[in-house]
Amino acid sequence: MPFDSIGYEAPRVETQDDVLRCLLETRKRLETNWCQFNGASLTFRIGDDYHCVVNTVSAVCCMGPNTQTYLEALRLLGQALPVPSGDLKDVFYFNDTRSHAEVLALVDRAIAARRAEV
Repeated sequence: MPFDSIGYEAPRVETQDDVLRCLLETRKRLETNWCQFNGASLTFRIGDDYHCVVNTVSAVCCMGPNTQTYLEALRLLGQALPVPSGDLKDVFYFNDTRSHAEVLALVDRAIAARRAEV
């Protein structure tokens, strides 16, 4: 995964709003369909009802043609952690060790950061 190394910067996506739309849709889905420990599941399918934050971003962003949108959304989530990180495992860990409200707040911080960038 590209987030295994510190200092990784995702390339800029062509349509800046795609990342914001991805994060907003992720938050909407997580309001009612959030769970913990789904990232370790080998049976993840886009049609599953409940997802961790990373799998929700995947389900939302990878439906379109732009993989860079997905990578940029994950980068923003990593940077929104209480201790910013470029490691995807830290986003999974946060999801699996924090409350639903804390995960929604993480997504809110990523949304705010995106809005500040565009």
